Amino acid sequence: MKALTTQQRRTRLAERIAFWSFRIATYVVIAVTSYIFLDIGIKGARTVFTLKPPFVNLPFLTESPETLYVFDYEGKKLTLGDPEFREWQAQHPAATVEPSTVAYSAGGIWPCIVGTALLVIGSMVVALFIGISSAIYLSEYSMNGRAIRLIRIAILNLAGVPSIVFGLFGFGLFVSFSLERLAPGGLVYARADGAARDHHCE
Repeated sequence: MKALTTQQRRTRLAERIAFWSFRIATYVVIAVTSYIFLDIGIKGARTVFTLKPPFVNLPFLTESPETLYVFDYEGKKLTLGDPEFREWQAQHPAATVEPSTVAYSAGGIWPCIVGTALLVIGSMVVALFIGISSAIYLSEYSMNGRAIRLIRIAILNLAGVPSIVFGLFGFGLFVSFSLERLAPGGLVYARADGAARDHHCE
């Protein structure tokens, strides 16, 4: 067996160090991500599920978010949502308290669920129509001209862009200049999905 030179041994050592560095970094990322998702799942399960029938916290899923009021009264710490706090004030007109408020920490997440559903539906409608139509045209009917080649290159570039980048630039381009947030959001997701769809269809 041929003996390795000093340079070859150094090269192999550097390769092993780089390999194990990337492996350890990957394990760290997986461990941190797993911890985050487990933490979210455990804390979320305590909020969504209950020990009493129907075993699901329906008010949390069907109500709008509210401001949370936290204050001390007669030695007890009370945490009330906005309607409950107003009702408590009506029942205790002589009480003087200085509550600390936390926005959107009481109530439920119903508007978030509806907004997410409408956002997905809107983006899929736009992406299905525009994405598939453009993919069929580019694949079956278009001539291989300069403009078409530029469009194909643009589609390849868009298909390789992470969705978070679409979200960032979509927020800056559409949402910041629009009072309506849902339609621009749907267009951003539609563009991201449409680019991938064009690329796969071709």
